Amino acid sequence: MTPRAREISVNGPVLLFALSLAVLTSAIAGSAQAFSSRRQLGSGLKVGARQSTAGAGQKRVRNTLIVAQVAFSLTLLVGAGLLLRSFINLQRVNPGFAPERVLTLHLDFSASRYPLPADQRKAGHEIVNKVGSLPGVLSAAVSSSFPLDPDAIAFGMKGAWNRFQIEGQPVQAGEALPWAPIRLVYGDYFKTLGMPLIQGRTFMPTDKEGAPAVVIINQAFARRRLAGEVPIGKRISRDLGKTWGAIVGVVGDTKELSLDQNLSDEIYYPMDQLPGAPSGEWVRSLVVHTEVDPMALANQVRKIINETAPETAISYLMTLEQARRDTLTSQRVMTSLLGLFAGLALIVAASGIGGMLALSVNQRVKEIGIRLALGAEPADILKMVLKQGMTLVAVGLSCGLVVALAMIGPLKAFLFQVAPADPFTLAGGCALLAITAFVACYIPARRATKIDPLVALRHD
Repeated sequence: MTPRAREISVNGPVLLFALSLAVLTSAIAGSAQAFSSRRQLGSGLKVGARQSTAGAGQKRVRNTLIVAQVAFSLTLLVGAGLLLRSFINLQRVNPGFAPERVLTLHLDFSASRYPLPADQRKAGHEIVNKVGSLPGVLSAAVSSSFPLDPDAIAFGMKGAWNRFQIEGQPVQAGEALPWAPIRLVYGDYFKTLGMPLIQGRTFMPTDKEGAPAVVIINQAFARRRLAGEVPIGKRISRDLGKTWGAIVGVVGDTKELSLDQNLSDEIYYPMDQLPGAPSGEWVRSLVVHTEVDPMALANQVRKIINETAPETAISYLMTLEQARRDTLTSQRVMTSLLGLFAGLALIVAASGIGGMLALSVNQRVKEIGIRLALGAEPADILKMVLKQGMTLVAVGLSCGLVVALAMIGPLKAFLFQVAPADPFTLAGGCALLAITAFVACYIPARRATKIDPLVALRHD
């Protein structure tokens, strides 16, 4: 997957290259057939005469191509079906927060104007208070990052990971302390993002520098690190026991970097209680929950930031819903492309089967006429032609299943809650291809039943 998939687009040079490649391929394929016909002109005239059927060699080549087309189409259909089911599963994932009507943006404070974390925190406080008082704003908060933060996805949450230890859980000699991402927040962060409070309380205005240190953890942390214990009141240290913060609340788990990630431990600190926080944990983001369309208030929010904190760059101004959609861009692009190729392959396979049977019927006009003259029923002719085409389809489906099972293994890394050998997808791909092929076979087969025996016997 690429985190910049949303920037991919088709342009003129790409289209020109594809067109040139298609023309070159067609020219090479056509020239090869022309040269082959020139070398075997006499036999070609004999075999290709209207009154004769195709030669055994031509039949084998033609049948092999049909089988290959069906097998290739099934492989693409199965791959596209797996990606589609995976994409649907991702869209149904509960991210752990409510992205509706939430405006997000990045704040890049000028290092010369705001050189210290305290300077940034002060500016962040003012921004939150002013933005929170805007008509149509329900709550606002600043933080070191937010769930599905584009920067965190692209570059990782560097500077946000810290080792920690839990009071009362001794560390063995030589044992490394565990890691967990640390997030600093100020304002109604959890309310703004719609993160549920499971136990205890959220941060209060009194949780500032000089007050007893407090932290909030997520459910994953409580399950892994404090299984069977009451988390409220337990203390955590991130500086090898020099200072401790008491757990005052447990909030729901969130998908931080992608919707398909495993839940990780999360520790939240009040921004005002970490005056010496490294640069990666300073004020970096603003989140705003609104009553109306968040983008309708974007200009007002931008104006407040420019007036309150001059020389502050604003980037990634978007809704949290857009951030959530952007995380699915890679899967959406892959699913769309493979689906497009599968659809084209399905059309090519259907056209090839129908064309092959149409040619076969045309070459067997006299034979079919004789059969009808000797008493064969139109239904018998229909079955005969259908059997010829569907036999090749059955062989192609068998080969395609083997190829699909062998080739879709690499897709496992891109699937979410779907097995590569998912029987529903395999059966669906086979059914769709079989139905399409049957329709393609039925058209020339039906035409064969309309042949007039008298006309067929005079057919040259």
